[in-house]
Amino acid sequence: MTDPYQPPRDQGAPWTHTARPLSRGVLWVLLVTPPFSVVLANLVIGWSGHAGQYSLGFFDALPVGLVVLIVCQVLFSRIMRHRYRGKSLVLLSLGYLAGEMVISLAVWFGSCLLFVN
Repeated sequence: MTDPYQPPRDQGAPWTHTARPLSRGVLWVLLVTPPFSVVLANLVIGWSGHAGQYSLGFFDALPVGLVVLIVCQVLFSRIMRHRYRGKSLVLLSLGYLAGEMVISLAVWFGSCLLFVN
């Protein structure tokens, strides 16, 4: 016995449509912006603070980086939802958030050590 349902011929299956290409430039900007903002904040704090002394002012760069990271997270999710949906988008967005947090904290720590010396 054969299946009586026949899909319309003028429409292809949803998996046969190719997704539109993503802008690589925007994605690179979203990847680089959070760590760069942390380094820039540490640079401003390092130049305005006491030279050669470790200051608690370097901790002020973390909230700045967090705010920039949240803004970039929202933009990243908006860009990626044109290509990914459902669980894939959630996992990709969480991976972006976790990865950027780790990279930003490592860059923050490294730039703190550079400005202390």
